[in-house]
Amino acid sequence: MVATEYLTNLIRHNQGSEHHILLRISKANNDSYTFTFIDELTPYNLFKNNNSTWKIDSGDLVEGGMGVELIRHYFKEADYITYEGKNYFSFPLEHIDSRPTVIYVDDDVTQLALMSAYLKDKFQVIACQSIEAGWQAILTADARILLLDHKLKNGTCEPLLEKLNQSNLKSQLSVVMLTGDDSEEVIHKINRLGVDDYLIKPVKKNKLLQSIERVTHRFAYLSYQTTFESTPAVIHMQK
Repeated sequence: MVATEYLTNLIRHNQGSEHHILLRISKANNDSYTFTFIDELTPYNLFKNNNSTWKIDSGDLVEGGMGVELIRHYFKEADYITYEGKNYFSFPLEHIDSRPTVIYVDDDVTQLALMSAYLKDKFQVIACQSIEAGWQAILTADARILLLDHKLKNGTCEPLLEKLNQSNLKSQLSVVMLTGDDSEEVIHKINRLGVDDYLIKPVKKNKLLQSIERVTHRFAYLSYQTTFESTPAVIHMQK
């Protein structure tokens, strides 16, 4: 996300120019790295030039400024300097955790603890006790799985799914629903909301992990198919 945001701004403000951009990766220790982009383009300090008023806790989606604010929030040591005709944009990556991220929304503290314990060995878990906290996590976390309990104390998680479906973020998430009601009406409603899989409570650990693995593989396959089908094959033949 950091690299994409920086390079997008850099290219946008240097259209028509062709230059090399060097990426230098320095290893500080076993789990810490520093990424530095070096270029000789027209200087563009994305921190000083960003005039967006968007804040990370607003819960809104806006056209511009979100990326820079997210960098400021999560990478406070990110830096941009110009020295001897070259621009250096650097940011650290520390304590790299390669586990995929799951956002789990449930207002039952006991269930939150139980499901998080089931998942913690294979996933990073962001536990949310409200749909508002869940939406905030969707906006700010690089998650691939959204795990929801259908029935909450003050309603259901359906408003969160409806909001997700109206955004451009749905294509980035696989959704698994937990429900204690296996009636035809509820299951039909869950499927209509675009859920990838659902599990009837009580849920055992192996069933939960199998479900997440299944929808994740399906998501990866569909993403591959979309990319493959949209890219024409070019075959070079030698005579």
